[in-house]
Amino acid sequence: GHGQRGGMSVMLETSAGAIVLDLYTDANPQGCTSFLKLCQLKYYNNALIFSVQHDLLIQTGDPTGTGDGGKCIWGALDASHPRLFPAM
Repeated sequence: GHGQRGGMSVMLETSAGAIVLDLYTDANPQGCTSFLKLCQLKYYNNALIFSVQHDLLIQTGDPTGTGDGGKCIWGALDASHPRLFPAM
């Protein structure tokens, strides 16, 4: 979307309802991969929206609801329990 190459959209269910997020995979491949893999693990299911700045942004995805927590996919995986993820 938005004229960017390599973009995609995903729907995220939050405490305030569903939102559609545009991901710019060419601009931030590592961040988008981490986000999508965490989605596969259902990490963001019913994510709490903990901050709203009118007409600017919302913050969600932190399981503590404070903005100080949360993990990337590489921090969320336990090396003693490896999982196989298909290439994107």
